[in-house]
Amino acid sequence: MSLRSPLRRVTGRGSAKSGVGHWYVQRVTAAALVLLGIWFVAGLASLEGASHANVVGWLASPISSALAVLLVVKFALVVAAVIGVLAVLRIAFGVAA
Repeated sequence: MSLRSPLRRVTGRGSAKSGVGHWYVQRVTAAALVLLGIWFVAGLASLEGASHANVVGWLASPISSALAVLLVVKFALVVAAVIGVLAVLRIAFGVAA
């Protein structure tokens, strides 16, 4: 006796149908965020002591601006997740605002 559904036996994917794809996308975006973070920290470290015009010039280049936009989009999601978790924990532990 098998606990597999007939559809699972036919397609081999189970009832979720997209679990592996979702897992893969999470790993790719996590790796992208790590690489973008390293790029940003290294870029800022190389600009230490630089003038405002030099920093603006670095960020104005097409590659730097595209990578910065990707970093901001991904970082905004991380910040939103942290805020959500902290809100739930404050409610769970009864911490007053």
